[in-house]
Amino acid sequence: MIAVNHISFDYISEQGSFRRVLADVSFEIADGDFIAIMGANGSGKSTLARCLNGLLLPSTGEVLVDGLNTRDAEQLRRIRRRVAMLFQNPDNQIVSATVEREIAFGLENLGVEYEEMHRRVEQMLRRFSLLPFRQKSPHYLSGGEKQRLALASVLAMEPDYLILDEPTSLLDPAGRREMVRLFREWHDQPATPRRTTVLITQFPEEALLADRLLILQRGRTVMDGPPETLLRRTEELAGLGLDSPVRFKLQQLLGPLNPAS
Repeated sequence: MIAVNHISFDYISEQGSFRRVLADVSFEIADGDFIAIMGANGSGKSTLARCLNGLLLPSTGEVLVDGLNTRDAEQLRRIRRRVAMLFQNPDNQIVSATVEREIAFGLENLGVEYEEMHRRVEQMLRRFSLLPFRQKSPHYLSGGEKQRLALASVLAMEPDYLILDEPTSLLDPAGRREMVRLFREWHDQPATPRRTTVLITQFPEEALLADRLLILQRGRTVMDGPPETLLRRTEELAGLGLDSPVRFKLQQLLGPLNPAS
């Protein structure tokens, strides 16, 4: 479980002024949850994502991952073995000279034995349709292929939690559908403990795939509930700078359909 307890986060400029990005945010993520987080630009959602695995430390409050506090430097390595993160731009996450080496990179850092590392690399190359590119430089891949590689690399480390920070925003519609399918497939596979996913997205159709939706405004949680319910509140969402699924807007525009007499 991830427990977010009354966290705030302030960005401090070189001149000493600060801007509060998160303000007294609290919620829990149970094992096996699939949570979506939405919010307009500047709402604090990416900052929140980085607090969940200790990339950023809250100015006040605390984040606990299975009881481990991200403020404790001695526990950060254990936390990051459990909590993987995929960013918006795969170029910011890829570090190796070949596709195969990229998948192996994180496993080497974890000290995974060679035979097990080889098994996982082969598994990920096949699962993410990257076999033809194994000896190629990642920089020759398309945007969608790079994002599949980045996802394969973090999942090869077998995390318990997957934090996805707008990972489809740079992809075309077909690429977005494929990535979302891969997220959901990973989440739904049987595992102990149950796999947990946090998807930060600007696409309401993606949020509908989650079991729970959190909506942020100016660093605060303003909605928390089932996506199917919250995303029907089209006028409230518009006031927050967010969109609703097209089918919900059409239903609202057309009204209930009368059965044929």
